[in-house]
Amino acid sequence: ASKPKIHLDRLPTVKGEFFGREAELRLLDDAWAGDGTRIIQFIASGGTGKTKLLRHWLDHTDNIGALIAWSFYSQGSSEDKQVSASPFFSHAFEKLGSTRSLSSFTNEEDKGEHLADLLRQQRCVLVLDGLEPLQHAGKGMRNELKDRAVRRLLRSLAGQNNGLCIITTRIAVHELSDRAHVIAHDLQNLAPADGVQLLKSLKAQG
Repeated sequence: ASKPKIHLDRLPTVKGEFFGREAELRLLDDAWAGDGTRIIQFIASGGTGKTKLLRHWLDHTDNIGALIAWSFYSQGSSEDKQVSASPFFSHAFEKLGSTRSLSSFTNEEDKGEHLADLLRQQRCVLVLDGLEPLQHAGKGMRNELKDRAVRRLLRSLAGQNNGLCIITTRIAVHELSDRAHVIAHDLQNLAPADGVQLLKSLKAQG
C-alpha cells in the first residue's frame, strides 16, 4: 500500500504479540466503514492494553489515507503536572497544511474549531491516546477537560465528522457523555485464554 499523504504517528511502542480483542476490532472496523460513529472512547486503567489495541488496528487497516495519532500519556498524569496540548495542535496544523500559528487565534475555542475544520476536509483518523492528563481527576470535577481547545475540538467532531476520532483514557470524557454518534467502550482485561497466549509469547514461565 502506498504511504498515507498525511501521517503523524506519535503513539508509544508496545511489547508482545497481539491476541483477542475481536469485539473491539470489529467496533473499529464498523466505525471506519461508515456506521455513523464519529468518536470512540476506549476507557480502562493503565496496562489494560488500550494503546496496543489501537496500534494493532492501525497497522492492519490499509485504507487509512490520513492519520493524526498523538499520545498525551508520556507527559504524566499526576494532578500537579501542567500538560499542554499546544505541541499536538502545532504538529496537527503542520501535517494538515494549515499556515496558522497558535498565537494567531483570539481564543482557545477558535483553535479547536480550526483543527476540526481541517480534519473534516479529508477522511482522517484522529487518535488521542492517554487523554487523562488533560482531564480533571479530582473529587467533584466530573473528569472534565482542562484544555478548552481540545474540548471544542471534540464537541465539534461529535457534531460533524466524516472521519473517525479514537480516544483512549482511564476516565470517560464528561463532555462527550450522552452525545449521539459517540461510543464509550469499557475495555476489560484480556480473556483468560488470550492472556495465557500473551504470557507464552512473552516467554513467561509458570
